[in-house]
This record gives sequence, C-alpha cells and structure tokens, in this order.
Amino acid sequence: MVDLTRVTNFNRTQAELEEFWLVTICVAGKNGPVQARKVHEFLTGLAGDTPFDKIRRLIVADRLLARLQEVKMGQYNRVQKAFTQSLLLNLTTATLADLLAIPGVGGKTARFFLLHSRAGCEHIVLDTHILRFLREVGRLRKIPASTPSTATKYNDIERRALPVMRRHFPNLTIAEADLKIWVMLSGHKPLDSMD
Repeated sequence: MVDLTRVTNFNRTQAELEEFWLVTICVAGKNGPVQARKVHEFLTGLAGDTPFDKIRRLIVADRLLARLQEVKMGQYNRVQKAFTQSLLLNLTTATLADLLAIPGVGGKTARFFLLHSRAGCEHIVLDTHILRFLREVGRLRKIPASTPSTATKYNDIERRALPVMRRHFPNLTIAEADLKIWVMLSGHKPLDSMD
C-alpha cells in the first residue's frame, strides 16, 4: 500500500509504480490516506501480475466500474476514464505532457507523481499546503488558496516557487521539502507511527 507520508521512492518496481500512479489519480480532491487504502483494497484479490494487468482484466470482463463501486472509490466517471487511458502509459518514461493527456489528470496530480517517482525532478505540487507555505513563509504575492486551474497560472507560480523552496530547504530535494511541508501542515503522520 502507498504510504503518502513516505511517498518519495525512485526505485519502485513496476507494480509499485503503477499502484502509486493509480493513487495519484484517486487522491485529487479527496483525503489522500483514505484513497490510498481504497486503491489497495481495489487491487487486492484481483487476478493479474501488476495493477495495470488487473485493470485490463477488469475491462475485458466489463467489471471496472463495478469494482470501483465496490470499494466506494468515488468520482467514478473520471477515475474509470483515467485508469483506462493510463494503460497506454510507460510510467518510467512518461513526460509531464504524457501524464496531462490522461483525462481527469491535472497539473498537480502529474507533478506529484513525477516529483516523488523520478530522481532529480523539480516540480512544485501546488496543493493547499504548499500554497499556504508560499504565501505565509515564502511571502510570495498573488498566491491563491487553491490549485490554479490554468496551465499558465500554474506554471507562473511554480517558476516563482522553486527558488523559495530551495532557499528555505537548502539541504533537501524538492521532493523532500514537498513532503515535509505536507506532513507538517496537513497533520498526517507516517503509517508506522500510528497505533
């Protein structure tokens, strides 16, 4: 199961990479740890070697929507389309543009996946926690409370945010800084620290 408090991993197996991608699709607008558990439950007990193989089998059996409903995934149309179109991706080489071409995947989702699965990646995941950090600690002007809906606005804020992140976290990668801010401001704790 994907632990969002320890999400950075540049050496995932193919199956782990696929599960991580499915989680990134499902957490959009939802509680991350809850959705990670639902994706894990969705995949558990299904025939197939990898998550994408399991989804292919569900599609052939015309059971993808039913399985999503069984685990109460939510956002059924968006998630079903995104899961189906994702089967065409090579997740080890997919670019930001490739990920953004998947229906229902926005800039935040695509960047989150790349940032936490590719070494040296320097994207900013503009979620509410990072945006708050940029406003309050980074003192950047004109930072919205929620993720920008246009690529132009997102790219502008990301460009201005990178130096702020480097300055405030000089000894951390952008991925480490992103996770540190999220854990600190969201109140989430690592799974193995919970009773």
